[in-house]
Amino acid sequence: MRLWTVMTVLAGCASSKADMALSRNGESASANDAGEMTEDDGGLPQAAQPVAWELNGEIVLDADVIEEDDSMLSVRMLSSDRSVLCEADVSVETATTMDPSRYPEETLVGWWRVFVDEPKAGGCFGEDYDFPVPVPMLLGIGPMHPEIVAAVGANADVDNIDGLNGAYASMDGGDTLWVFGVIGTDDAFLGQSGPEESAPLSDGVWNLEAVYSFPL
Repeated sequence: MRLWTVMTVLAGCASSKADMALSRNGESASANDAGEMTEDDGGLPQAAQPVAWELNGEIVLDADVIEEDDSMLSVRMLSSDRSVLCEADVSVETATTMDPSRYPEETLVGWWRVFVDEPKAGGCFGEDYDFPVPVPMLLGIGPMHPEIVAAVGANADVDNIDGLNGAYASMDGGDTLWVFGVIGTDDAFLGQSGPEESAPLSDGVWNLEAVYSFPL
């Protein structure tokens, strides 16, 4: 049985959107400690130091294929007090549907290798902050994890979780699996349909909402 490791990077409870990693080898993923930041780190004052980033957006599926032209992701850079330091919408350049034999967890119902376009020049990414999304990123849909259920239950922005799936990602080729948010169609967020437990998944827009963030 695989050991799933839960790690909180920033102080606070789940409702403050702390970070959680599920490590395939049972070891916690490394992360920066906000208390160690100084003005020497990139020349930024303490309050403007990024310690994590967050992923939200819309994924459009057609026969379990991500439609690149219609999908859009939002990337936020966060400080230690969860303030948004930088935010940009980014498009999906390419998305490859992975065969189930390559899923890092057999409970996943969808898994994609995703390349995103970096934000256009002139914004806060590139000017003030490095764009944090790796190339490529692995993105998946699976069951709701108990930690996500607990965190979303404390999030007033999400009214109904009964129909939602968990959002999963890996930033290192699948060695570390993060369950970081919730994802579902409009009907799922309204509680008019249940979580999807097998492919093929429903066609159309899947709304992705972060519950946890990724450490830098």
